[in-house]
Amino acid sequence: MIRALVCLLALAATPAHAGGDPSDGHSHGEEAGGTSTSVGPAAVTTAAMTSRFEVVLTHAPVRGGQPYAGTLYVADYATNRPVEDAELTVQGLGVAGGEFAVEATGETGVYAVTHAAGFPRDGRYDVSVSVQAAGTSDLVLLTGLYVGPVETVAGPPAPEPVGGSGVSWAWLLGVVALGVALGAFLVRSARQRRAGTPSSTPEPSW
Repeated sequence: MIRALVCLLALAATPAHAGGDPSDGHSHGEEAGGTSTSVGPAAVTTAAMTSRFEVVLTHAPVRGGQPYAGTLYVADYATNRPVEDAELTVQGLGVAGGEFAVEATGETGVYAVTHAAGFPRDGRYDVSVSVQAAGTSDLVLLTGLYVGPVETVAGPPAPEPVGGSGVSWAWLLGVVALGVALGAFLVRSARQRRAGTPSSTPEPSW
C-alpha cells in the first residue's frame, strides 16, 4: 500500500519549480536507505525506507517561519502493511526544539505531525523518524525535505472570440452603423438633386 501511495503522491505533486533551490531536487532514489522527494503546487512529499520500515511524510507547501503540519505514513517494509500503534519520534535538524508533535489519526499507519514554530527559514532539511512497533525499532532518515515557495505553471491563455479573428464585436457594429448612415445620406442627397433639377425634355409645340 505504502509504495502505491508514494507513486500517487508523486503524481499529485506534479514537479514545479521550487524557488530558492538551485537543483531540481525531485528525485533522490527510492531504494532502501535512500530518500525520494517530490515538490509540487499541491504537496511536498518525502519518502524513505529501511530494511524494516517505509516512511512517507507529506505536507502542503510551507514557508520558513510558518507553523508546520504534515501527514506521516508508516508501513512494514517486508509486508507493505501499515504499522498500527507505532511509537514515533520525529526530529528536524536545525529546527528550534528539534522534536515534532506526533498524533495518531485513527487511520492505521497514518499520523499527524506538527510543529508550532516550523522550520526557521526556506531551504532543505533532514528529518529523522524513530519507529518502534511490534517489538522492533529502526531509525528512518528523510533527507532534503523542502521548505519554501513553489511556483506553479501559468494557466492557458484566454480563448479568442469565435472565429479566432480577435476583432471586437463593438468595433464591427460601429462599422456597420457607419455604413448604414453613409448609405442613407447618399440616397437622401440623390433624391434632393432629382427634386431640384428641371426636366430637360422639351415641351411639345402645337
